[in-house]
Amino acid sequence: MSPQSQRAHRRQPSGVPAGGQFAPDERPEVEHIDLSGISDDEYNDRATFAFPPVPRNADQVIDFWLNVDIPDDALQRVVRDRQRVIDERRFCVAPWAWSVDPTKRPPMLMGPRARKRRRNELAWRRWAEETKPYPPQELRHLCRMAGMYWDAERLDPDGCQRVRSCVFTSEGGLTGTPEQVVAWYELESVRQAIHPG
Repeated sequence: MSPQSQRAHRRQPSGVPAGGQFAPDERPEVEHIDLSGISDDEYNDRATFAFPPVPRNADQVIDFWLNVDIPDDALQRVVRDRQRVIDERRFCVAPWAWSVDPTKRPPMLMGPRARKRRRNELAWRRWAEETKPYPPQELRHLCRMAGMYWDAERLDPDGCQRVRSCVFTSEGGLTGTPEQVVAWYELESVRQAIHPG
């Protein structure tokens, strides 16, 4: 034990009931600060898009996500992540779904396994082709809806349902609940770019 650590933890003199034990440190009383007394507006003002507040209630979550400033670099991360998803899907499908030329044999001359494989190939191809980039004019709105949706997970069941079932309309005309928007645009695939928490 170093001399410094011996000075920091004094031993009690031997011969007392707690002899040989470290003496208790005297520390000043810590002041308790209660943040639950501040209004939702003050609470939201302290947070940012990158560091959202801990959800308190449905109104606070909705108010925060409707008013938070979403920086352009965050939107660029979302666009980049979405492009990565598109590329992965097309790469995943390309080697085997597009390798077979469906015009070589008519489906009626194929056996049941070949027809099933063909149906699967077409479904995978459609899935990859339908994966599109997000519309740039709706990107901020998508981020707001996704943030609400994921923050609602941390609320009580009634608050969660309230946030997820509110209908919002964007400036561009996109109308839906946060739950619908996350499903329609497959926002789970870019969750880390939108909501790192």
